[in-house]
Amino acid sequence: MPEAIAYELAKKQKEISVAEFFERNKHILGFGNPTRALITSVKEGVDNSLTKDMPIVIEDNSVVKIEKIGDLIDQKMKEIKPESLKNGQLERLKISGLKTLCFNRENLTLELKEISTLFRHKVNSDIYRVTLKGNRYADLTDYHSIFGFRDGRIKPMKTSELKEGDYLVVPNGKWDTPLILEIDLLEELLKLTPQETEKIGIYGINKIFLDIQEQLLAILPYNKKYRINDFRKCDRIPFNILREITVDRRIFDHCTVDFMFGKHKIKTKIPITKDLAEFLGIYIAEGSISGGHKVNLSFGLHEKDLTTYAKNLFKTVWDQKATIAKAHHTAVNVVINSTILAFILKKIFEVGNKANTKRIPKFVFNFPVNYREKFLMAYLAGDGYPSKEIFSCMEKQETLTKIQVERITLATASKDLCSDLFYLLSSIGIDCTFDINKP
Repeated sequence: MPEAIAYELAKKQKEISVAEFFERNKHILGFGNPTRALITSVKEGVDNSLTKDMPIVIEDNSVVKIEKIGDLIDQKMKEIKPESLKNGQLERLKISGLKTLCFNRENLTLELKEISTLFRHKVNSDIYRVTLKGNRYADLTDYHSIFGFRDGRIKPMKTSELKEGDYLVVPNGKWDTPLILEIDLLEELLKLTPQETEKIGIYGINKIFLDIQEQLLAILPYNKKYRINDFRKCDRIPFNILREITVDRRIFDHCTVDFMFGKHKIKTKIPITKDLAEFLGIYIAEGSISGGHKVNLSFGLHEKDLTTYAKNLFKTVWDQKATIAKAHHTAVNVVINSTILAFILKKIFEVGNKANTKRIPKFVFNFPVNYREKFLMAYLAGDGYPSKEIFSCMEKQETLTKIQVERITLATASKDLCSDLFYLLSSIGIDCTFDINKP
C-alpha cells in the first residue's frame, strides 16, 4: 500500500539540527579551512550587511523596541569612538548590554541575544530588495546569508542568485521578551533632560519629609533655605531635586507628579494592566495631542459604544475625567486637558502625534502576551476592519481568534507603525501581509 511505503521511507529519514547542518557544510559556507575562514569573516564584515533603514528588534536596559539599524549604530558610534579598519572603509565597535532578536540554531526558536560587535561601512556591492509573498521585504547586499529551498533541499544562497518563485527560510512563531509589571515614572523622567522636567513637581511628600529634609537643606543655597517651608506648605518638591539627593526612591511610591498648578496628578508607579494596553491601542488609532496639554481621541458618530469605552479608560487608567465634545457633523472627540498626561504620552511612551508619526508605544513589547493582544485589538477597533466585530470581542474580553471573519484589515499612514505592527504580530505568533496604496 502507498501508506506503508511512505511510512517505511519516513522511518529512514533523519532530522538534523541547524547546528549539525552548519557543521556538515562548512565548506559550502566558507569555513572549510582556517585561511578560507579568515577570508570569509572579513567579507562578512564588509559585504554581508543590511542597509541602514532596515528595522531590527533591540532590547536596551530590558526595554524592547524597534529601531533602524543605521540609527542604532550611528548613535552608539557617537557615544564611543569606533575602531577604524581597511583604510577607513570599515568601522568596528565592541559593545555590551544590548540585545537583538536572533535565530537559535539549537532549538530553532527566536530569542533575544547579546550583541558583541557593531560594524559600519560604505556600500561595497549591489543592494537587492528581496520581496516575499505578502509583500514583506528586506534590502540586502549581494553576499548576505540567505537559506533557500531549491532542488529539494535547503541550502545557502547569495542574494544575487535568487530567482522569482524561490522559497526562502524565514522565522515563524512567537518570541519572548522581558516582562514588566509596572512603569516607574520617576526613573523614566530622570532619563529626560533637566530642562524637560524643570516645571514638574512631586506631590504628597509630607509623609516622608523628615527623611529628605536634611539633604534638601544641604543642597539649597543659604538665601534659598526658606523654601523648605514652601515645600511643606505646598506638599511638593521640584522633580529635579531628585537629581541632587540620594535616597531610596521607593519612599516616593505613594506620591504623584504634575506640572506646577496642574490639576491632573499621575501616580509615580503606573501598573501594566489590560486597561492601559487598551488605552494605548485606541490612542495609536485615534489619538492626538494639541497645544501641549490637550489629549484627544477622535471617533465617528456611529462609534458611540467605542467612544464611551474610551472615555471610561481615561478614568480607570489615569483617574481623570474626560469629556465628549462634538468635533463636526460626523465626528466626536473624547478630550481631557492635562499637561502632565500629554507630556507622559509624548516623552515617556513615545507614541507620536500625527498619523504619519505614530509608533507602537514604548513598553508595549514588554507587556505580557495577552496584554500585547489587548493593545492590538484596541488599535484594530479604531483603525481596523471589521471594527464592530473586533470591538465586540474586545468588550467581551475575548481573543482575536474569536472574531468570526476570514481576514482583518487595517490601514496606517505611518511606515514606522506598519513595521512595528509586523513585529508585534510576530511576537504573539500571528502572520500578516501588507500593501502600499496611495491615499
